[in-house]
Amino acid sequence: MKLKAGSAIRSFDQEGLITKEPAMRKLVDLFCHVDDFCQAFHMSHQRDFKNFHLGIIHRYYKKHFPALLSYPRFLEVIRRYVRHQISKT
Repeated sequence: MKLKAGSAIRSFDQEGLITKEPAMRKLVDLFCHVDDFCQAFHMSHQRDFKNFHLGIIHRYYKKHFPALLSYPRFLEVIRRYVRHQISKT
């Protein structure tokens, strides 16, 4: 059986629910990245996200991500993104 590029494939996830690839796969991948990030935050023992961003992310990952946003700029972008997502619903 040949499939067209980008076509949806019916498959079953771990809970036995029917999923459609690749859209559901992208969502699952995104969730995994967010979960990894949240675990890193909780394991860092920082009291809040600002200290985590400034003390961990900027200190250790700036060389890997040269275009990393400053904390105030990050907040501005997140606020704009959330407003945009809310307005779409």
